[in-house]
Amino acid sequence: MPITAATHAVGARVEKTSGKLTLLRWVALVVGSMIWVGAFNLPSDMSRDAGPGAIVIGWFITGVGVMMLAFVYRGSLRKPALNSGP
Repeated sequence: MPITAATHAVGARVEKTSGKLTLLRWVALVVGSMIWVGAFNLPSDMSRDAGPGAIVIGWFITGVGVMMLAFVYRGSLRKPALNSGP
């Protein structure tokens, strides 16, 4: 069986599906890996390399940024006729 094909047992029959890595699948793989690394490795790296004061300041700056984004999206709900994004 070639590498580009995979088989899945469905009931009593076997289906062949294409396992080709297209550009979209490669992009999804890279983006998924980046999100995984950022979500699970960043806190441990930060706690190992930075002091507690720097971590608190970083969390504060991030919280302020997230609140600004929330206010932008809340403001865009007041004007539903706008269709060009936030």
